[in-house]
Amino acid sequence: MRATKPACLYDADFAAWTSETASLLRQRRFTAVDADNVAEEIEDLGNRLKREVRSRLRSLLVHLLKLRCAASERSRSWRLTVFVHRQELGSVFEMAPSLRTRLGVVARDLYASAVRLASIQTGLHEKVFPPKCPWSPRQLLDQDYWPQ
Repeated sequence: MRATKPACLYDADFAAWTSETASLLRQRRFTAVDADNVAEEIEDLGNRLKREVRSRLRSLLVHLLKLRCAASERSRSWRLTVFVHRQELGSVFEMAPSLRTRLGVVARDLYASAVRLASIQTGLHEKVFPPKCPWSPRQLLDQDYWPQ
C-alpha cells in the first residue's frame, strides 16, 4: 500500500486511487477510505448513465424524425442508427431500470432539439416535423416499430 494519502492520490493518479480505494473497501477499512471522492465518483457514474440515455435518445429521435419526414431520402444507415440506439438504450435500462421510467419525460425534453437537428440534417423546415413527440416510450424502444 502507498504512503500517499488517498485524497492526494485521487488528484495525482486517479487509476492508482481507484485500485487503492477498492482494496481498502474489500478489506473493510472504511475509515481509511476517501469517502468524499468515493461519493462523488459514485454519483458521477449515475450521471454518466443519464447523459448516455439523453445522447442516445436524442439521436434516436432525430433518426426517427428523418425516417418519418424525409421519406424520399431514407437510407439503411438511418435504420441502422435507430436499431443500434434502441439496442444500447435497452442495455442501459437493464443496468439501470429506474432510468426507463423517465423515458417519456426525457423524450419530451429533447424533442425540440431533435427537431432542430433533423431539420439541419435534412434541409427541411422545422414546421414539417410534428410539433410534439409523436411516439410513446414503448414505440421508441420497439425494434419492430418504424415510422410511416
